[in-house]
Amino acid sequence: MQVVIDIGAHILAAEGETGIEDYAEVIGRLGKKGIIPKGFSDSIKGMAGFRNILVHEYADVDIEKVYEVLQTRLSDFRKYVKYISKYASRA
Repeated sequence: MQVVIDIGAHILAAEGETGIEDYAEVIGRLGKKGIIPKGFSDSIKGMAGFRNILVHEYADVDIEKVYEVLQTRLSDFRKYVKYISKYASRA
């Protein structure tokens, strides 16, 4: 999850985007700028919050939720890589 946010932040910085206040905003701005599809950015914005829970509130992590995400949302990473690769190839 962190790598998704880091890559997005680097791309946005290279695009001259500033004033990003939180991780979810990185994902949202990627969608607004058309770097990733807007619908996709809307569907993965929660990834940033999930990352924060895992990192900062790990004692209260819902193991069933983690399991669910691992079983159902890993394809989001593959999609993200595809969209970023497409963006990089046109830059």
